[in-house]
Amino acid sequence: MMKEGLHHDGIILRFEGRDERIDFPSLTGGKKVTVYAQHDVNQDLIKAQLDSGGDIRLQTRDASVYDLDSSTPKIRFRDNQDSANDEITEVTCDFVAGCDGTQGICRPSVPAGVLKVYERLYPFGWFGILCRAPPSSDELIYAMHERGFVLVSTRSPDVQRMYFQSSPTEKLDGWSDDRIWAEFRTRLATNDGWAPKEGSIFSKTVIGMRSMVVATNAVRTPVFVRRFRPRRATHRCQRIITAG
Repeated sequence: MMKEGLHHDGIILRFEGRDERIDFPSLTGGKKVTVYAQHDVNQDLIKAQLDSGGDIRLQTRDASVYDLDSSTPKIRFRDNQDSANDEITEVTCDFVAGCDGTQGICRPSVPAGVLKVYERLYPFGWFGILCRAPPSSDELIYAMHERGFVLVSTRSPDVQRMYFQSSPTEKLDGWSDDRIWAEFRTRLATNDGWAPKEGSIFSKTVIGMRSMVVATNAVRTPVFVRRFRPRRATHRCQRIITAG
Protein backbone atom coordinates (compact mmCIF):
# COMPACT_ATOMS: atom_id res chain seq x y z
CA MET A 1 0.00 0.00 0.00
CA MET A 2 2.77 2.43 0.86
CA LYS A 3 4.62 1.60 -2.36
CA GLU A 4 1.75 1.57 -4.85
CA GLY A 5 -0.99 3.61 -3.15
CA LEU A 6 -1.86 7.16 -4.24
CA HIS A 7 -0.95 9.60 -1.47
CA HIS A 8 -3.12 12.71 -1.15
CA ASP A 9 -2.41 15.71 1.06
CA GLY A 10 -6.02 16.87 1.17
CA ILE A 11 -9.42 17.09 -0.51
CA ILE A 12 -11.23 19.76 -2.50
CA LEU A 13 -14.72 20.98 -1.56
CA ARG A 14 -16.50 22.71 -4.44
CA PHE A 15 -19.44 25.08 -4.01
CA GLU A 16 -21.01 27.02 -6.90
CA GLY A 17 -17.87 26.71 -9.00
CA ARG A 18 -15.56 27.80 -6.17
CA ASP A 19 -13.01 25.49 -4.50
CA GLU A 20 -12.04 25.26 -0.85
CA ARG A 21 -9.10 22.93 -0.20
CA ILE A 22 -8.70 21.09 3.11
CA ASP A 23 -5.00 20.57 3.84
CA PHE A 24 -4.72 17.41 5.93
CA PRO A 25 -1.04 17.55 7.03
CA SER A 26 -1.41 21.03 8.48
CA LEU A 27 -4.49 19.97 10.47
CA THR A 28 -3.43 16.48 11.55
CA GLY A 29 0.23 16.78 12.43
CA GLY A 30 1.47 15.60 9.04
CA LYS A 31 -0.99 12.77 8.30
CA LYS A 32 -2.15 12.10 4.74
CA VAL A 33 -4.70 10.01 2.86
CA THR A 34 -3.66 6.92 0.90
CA VAL A 35 -5.94 5.72 -1.90
CA TYR A 36 -5.56 1.97 -2.42
CA ALA A 37 -8.05 -0.10 -4.41
CA GLN A 38 -10.18 -2.61 -2.51
CA HIS A 39 -9.29 -5.46 -4.87
CA ASP A 40 -5.60 -4.80 -4.15
CA VAL A 41 -6.30 -5.03 -0.41
CA ASN A 42 -8.05 -8.36 -1.02
CA GLN A 43 -5.09 -9.68 -3.00
CA ASP A 44 -2.66 -8.64 -0.26
CA LEU A 45 -4.73 -10.30 2.47
CA ILE A 46 -5.18 -13.50 0.48
CA LYS A 47 -1.44 -13.69 -0.19
CA ALA A 48 -0.65 -13.14 3.50
CA GLN A 49 -3.11 -15.86 4.50
CA LEU A 50 -1.68 -18.38 2.03
CA ASP A 51 1.92 -17.47 2.90
CA SER A 52 1.16 -18.21 6.57
CA GLY A 53 -0.13 -21.68 5.70
CA GLY A 54 -3.80 -20.75 5.85
CA ASP A 55 -6.54 -22.37 3.80
CA ILE A 56 -8.91 -20.18 1.78
CA ARG A 57 -12.05 -21.59 0.18
CA LEU A 58 -13.63 -19.34 -2.45
CA GLN A 59 -17.01 -19.81 -4.16
CA THR A 60 -18.38 -22.32 -1.69
CA ARG A 61 -22.00 -23.44 -2.15
CA ASP A 62 -24.91 -23.80 0.26
CA ALA A 63 -22.99 -22.14 3.07
CA SER A 64 -24.76 -21.81 6.43
CA VAL A 65 -23.89 -21.14 10.06
CA TYR A 66 -25.28 -22.85 13.17
CA ASP A 67 -25.09 -22.73 16.95
CA LEU A 68 -23.98 -19.11 17.08
CA ASP A 69 -25.18 -18.86 20.68
CA SER A 70 -22.93 -21.72 21.79
CA SER A 71 -19.22 -21.99 22.56
CA THR A 72 -18.75 -24.07 19.37
CA PRO A 73 -20.43 -22.29 16.44
CA LYS A 74 -20.39 -24.23 13.16
CA ILE A 75 -20.09 -23.52 9.44
CA ARG A 76 -21.46 -25.95 6.83
CA PHE A 77 -20.88 -25.72 3.09
CA ARG A 78 -20.29 -27.57 -0.15
CA ASP A 79 -16.88 -27.01 -1.72
CA ASN A 80 -16.73 -25.96 -5.38
CA GLN A 81 -13.00 -26.67 -5.41
CA ASP A 82 -13.85 -30.37 -5.25
CA SER A 83 -16.60 -30.72 -7.85
CA ALA A 84 -16.49 -34.52 -7.74
CA ASN A 85 -17.32 -34.51 -4.04
CA ASP A 86 -20.75 -33.04 -3.22
CA GLU A 87 -20.77 -33.87 0.48
CA ILE A 88 -21.41 -31.24 3.12
CA THR A 89 -18.35 -30.09 5.05
CA GLU A 90 -18.81 -28.96 8.66
CA VAL A 91 -16.26 -26.87 10.52
CA THR A 92 -16.52 -26.36 14.29
CA CYS A 93 -15.15 -22.98 15.34
CA ASP A 94 -14.17 -20.93 18.34
CA PHE A 95 -15.56 -17.81 16.68
CA VAL A 96 -17.20 -16.95 13.35
CA ALA A 97 -16.72 -13.61 11.61
CA GLY A 98 -19.89 -12.70 9.75
CA CYS A 99 -18.26 -10.46 7.13
CA ASP A 100 -20.79 -11.18 4.38
CA GLY A 101 -22.74 -7.91 4.29
CA THR A 102 -26.36 -7.11 5.04
CA GLN A 103 -27.63 -9.59 2.43
CA GLY A 104 -25.47 -12.46 3.63
CA ILE A 105 -26.27 -15.55 5.69
CA CYS A 106 -24.77 -14.58 9.05
CA ARG A 107 -26.97 -11.75 10.32
CA PRO A 108 -30.27 -13.64 9.76
CA SER A 109 -28.74 -16.64 11.56
CA VAL A 110 -28.12 -14.77 14.81
CA PRO A 111 -30.66 -15.93 17.43
CA ALA A 112 -33.78 -13.80 17.81
CA GLY A 113 -33.52 -11.01 20.34
CA VAL A 114 -29.74 -10.70 20.20
CA LEU A 115 -29.48 -7.94 17.62
CA LYS A 116 -31.10 -4.53 17.44
CA VAL A 117 -31.02 -2.87 14.01
CA TYR A 118 -31.16 0.88 13.44
CA GLU A 119 -31.76 1.70 9.78
CA ARG A 120 -32.50 4.81 7.74
CA LEU A 121 -33.25 4.83 4.03
CA TYR A 122 -32.51 8.00 2.04
CA PRO A 123 -34.56 9.36 -0.89
CA PHE A 124 -31.50 9.49 -3.17
CA GLY A 125 -28.81 7.24 -4.57
CA TRP A 126 -25.37 7.38 -6.15
CA PHE A 127 -24.92 6.90 -9.88
CA GLY A 128 -21.40 5.52 -10.13
CA ILE A 129 -19.09 4.87 -13.05
CA LEU A 130 -15.68 3.37 -13.70
CA CYS A 131 -13.86 4.81 -16.70
CA ARG A 132 -10.51 4.46 -18.42
CA ALA A 133 -8.97 7.90 -18.10
CA PRO A 134 -6.17 9.70 -16.25
CA PRO A 135 -7.06 11.33 -12.92
CA SER A 136 -9.11 14.50 -13.25
CA SER A 137 -7.54 15.91 -10.09
CA ASP A 138 -4.54 15.27 -7.86
CA GLU A 139 -6.97 15.04 -4.93
CA LEU A 140 -10.58 13.96 -4.47
CA ILE A 141 -13.28 16.52 -5.25
CA TYR A 142 -16.56 16.74 -3.33
CA ALA A 143 -18.86 19.11 -5.21
CA MET A 144 -22.26 20.57 -4.31
CA HIS A 145 -24.51 21.64 -7.17
CA GLU A 146 -28.18 22.54 -7.46
CA ARG A 147 -28.65 19.32 -9.47
CA GLY A 148 -27.06 17.24 -6.72
CA PHE A 149 -23.79 16.09 -5.18
CA VAL A 150 -20.74 14.86 -7.16
CA LEU A 151 -17.65 12.92 -6.08
CA VAL A 152 -14.54 12.78 -8.26
CA SER A 153 -12.59 9.85 -6.87
CA THR A 154 -9.88 7.60 -8.32
CA ARG A 155 -8.84 3.97 -8.45
CA SER A 156 -5.50 3.95 -10.29
CA PRO A 157 -3.44 6.13 -12.64
CA ASP A 158 -5.57 4.98 -15.58
CA VAL A 159 -8.94 3.93 -14.04
CA GLN A 160 -11.19 6.46 -12.33
CA ARG A 161 -14.31 6.12 -10.18
CA MET A 162 -16.85 8.95 -10.10
CA TYR A 163 -20.36 9.43 -8.67
CA PHE A 164 -23.24 11.85 -8.93
CA GLN A 165 -26.41 12.01 -6.84
CA SER A 166 -29.47 10.49 -8.46
CA SER A 167 -32.77 8.83 -7.69
CA PRO A 168 -32.27 5.41 -6.03
CA THR A 169 -34.52 3.95 -8.75
CA GLU A 170 -32.65 5.57 -11.65
CA LYS A 171 -32.52 3.34 -14.75
CA LEU A 172 -29.11 2.77 -16.32
CA ASP A 173 -30.62 2.36 -19.78
CA GLY A 174 -31.52 6.04 -19.84
CA TRP A 175 -27.92 7.16 -19.45
CA SER A 176 -25.64 7.08 -22.46
CA ASP A 177 -21.95 7.86 -22.03
CA ASP A 178 -22.49 11.27 -23.61
CA ARG A 179 -25.30 12.10 -21.19
CA ILE A 180 -23.24 10.97 -18.20
CA TRP A 181 -20.27 13.12 -19.12
CA ALA A 182 -22.55 16.10 -19.82
CA GLU A 183 -24.00 15.69 -16.30
CA PHE A 184 -20.54 15.56 -14.73
CA ARG A 185 -19.41 18.63 -16.68
CA THR A 186 -22.47 20.58 -15.58
CA ARG A 187 -22.23 19.72 -11.90
CA LEU A 188 -18.43 20.12 -11.73
CA ALA A 189 -18.16 23.37 -13.69
CA THR A 190 -15.91 26.00 -12.11
CA ASN A 191 -15.47 29.70 -12.63
CA ASP A 192 -12.11 29.08 -14.32
CA GLY A 193 -13.41 26.52 -16.84
CA TRP A 194 -12.19 23.30 -15.17
CA ALA A 195 -13.61 20.07 -16.61
CA PRO A 196 -13.16 16.38 -15.77
CA LYS A 197 -10.98 14.19 -17.95
CA GLU A 198 -13.27 11.88 -19.87
CA GLY A 199 -12.73 8.34 -21.08
CA SER A 200 -14.42 5.09 -21.96
CA ILE A 201 -17.01 4.09 -19.33
CA PHE A 202 -16.94 0.35 -18.64
CA SER A 203 -19.08 0.14 -15.50
CA LYS A 204 -22.32 1.88 -14.44
CA THR A 205 -24.17 1.28 -11.18
CA VAL A 206 -26.90 2.92 -9.11
CA ILE A 207 -26.52 2.49 -5.35
CA GLY A 208 -29.37 3.28 -2.99
CA MET A 209 -28.15 5.07 0.11
CA ARG A 210 -28.95 3.99 3.65
CA SER A 211 -27.46 4.05 7.12
CA MET A 212 -27.47 0.93 9.29
CA VAL A 213 -26.13 0.23 12.75
CA VAL A 214 -26.45 -3.22 14.32
CA ALA A 215 -26.05 -3.46 18.09
CA THR A 216 -25.99 -6.56 20.26
CA ASN A 217 -27.70 -7.11 23.57
CA ALA A 218 -25.82 -10.34 24.25
CA VAL A 219 -23.09 -10.56 26.86
CA ARG A 220 -21.13 -12.97 24.67
CA THR A 221 -21.61 -13.04 20.89
CA PRO A 222 -19.14 -14.77 18.52
CA VAL A 223 -17.88 -12.01 16.25
CA PHE A 224 -14.32 -12.74 15.23
CA VAL A 225 -12.53 -15.72 13.71
CA ARG A 226 -9.61 -16.83 15.87
CA ARG A 227 -9.10 -20.50 15.08
CA PHE A 228 -11.11 -23.34 13.56
CA ARG A 229 -11.28 -26.93 14.79
CA PRO A 230 -11.97 -29.03 11.68
CA ARG A 231 -14.03 -32.21 11.68
CA ARG A 232 -12.09 -33.81 8.83
CA ALA A 233 -8.40 -34.54 9.21
CA THR A 234 -7.72 -33.26 5.70
CA HIS A 235 -8.58 -29.71 6.76
CA ARG A 236 -6.01 -27.33 8.08
CA CYS A 237 -6.72 -25.49 11.29
CA GLN A 238 -6.72 -22.00 9.84
CA ARG A 239 -9.15 -21.19 7.04
CA ILE A 240 -11.25 -18.48 5.54
CA ILE A 241 -14.53 -19.55 3.94
CA THR A 242 -16.49 -17.31 1.59
CA ALA A 243 -19.88 -17.88 0.06
CA GLY A 244 -20.99 -16.94 -3.44
